[in-house]
Amino acid sequence: MTKILIIGYSSLVKRRIISSLIRKNIPYDIASRSKKQKDFKAENWYHGYTEAINNSDAEIAYISLPNSLHYIWAMKTLKKGFHTLVDKPATINLDQLNRLIKVAKKRKKVFSEAIFFNYHTQIKSVLNEIKKNKVLRINANFSIPKPDKNSILSSKKLK
Repeated sequence: MTKILIIGYSSLVKRRIISSLIRKNIPYDIASRSKKQKDFKAENWYHGYTEAINNSDAEIAYISLPNSLHYIWAMKTLKKGFHTLVDKPATINLDQLNRLIKVAKKRKKVFSEAIFFNYHTQIKSVLNEIKKNKVLRINANFSIPKPDKNSILSSKKLK
C-alpha cells in the first residue's frame, strides 16, 4: 500500500488529514519541528523535515507548512523522488510554480495543490440543485475568516 509522508503537523493535518488516512487504512509518517508528538498512529515520527525526506519509505509527500515554505519543501521532495501534494497555495508566485512543474515532469512525479472545496457539503448541495433544476448560472463568493492576530496564519513574513 502507498504510504504518505506528512511534512508539517498543522491544524488541518490534525483535524482532517490524519483521520482520513486512518479511516482508509493508509500508512503515514509525520515530520514536524514541534516537540509535541501527539499522533501515535504514525509509523514513524521525524523531528525534522530533512531527516524525514532522507529516511521515510513513503512514496507521496503531503506538505502542510506556512505558505512561504511550500516551494522550498516541495522542490526538495520532488527532487528526492516523492510524488508531492501541497496545501493551497502551492507557491507564492508563478515562477516558483513553473519551476516545480518542470521538476515534476522531469522526474515523472505527480505534483498537485490540495484543494478540498469540491468535497464540501455545500458543493454537493449545489450540484444536486443543478441536476434537479437545470441551473444555468451560479455566483459564488468564498471568504475565509480572519485568523487571530497572533496566529501563524496572520504572519506577513510567512506569507
